[in-house]
Amino acid sequence: TRTNPLDPVLKSSGLGVSRGKTVASKAQRKKDRNKSYAKGRAELEKELERASKAGEVIMKDASELPVSRRQAKLAARAAAVREANAKGQQNEEEEVAGDAAESEMDVD
Repeated sequence: TRTNPLDPVLKSSGLGVSRGKTVASKAQRKKDRNKSYAKGRAELEKELERASKAGEVIMKDASELPVSRRQAKLAARAAAVREANAKGQQNEEEEVAGDAAESEMDVD
């Protein structure tokens, strides 16, 4: 509770009361934190890339590693979707090639 009427009014946020900070500033801090994490990940990836090119680190195929049943299921589903998309793309290319061949015959 405020005893002095000149004290700042505490704004409530989704999770309890943020002391003297607005909800917007809290959201901004979260964005900044996420950006810094992303920057750190990018630097880590660059470092790994450099190390693998230099031969200091040997990159291992992650598909060889054991995964949980859920991850295996998700990977199988993703592979099936990729395969279906590739098949669909191939069928479209064949249809386009067939249409082009037919249109050439009509020209005569």
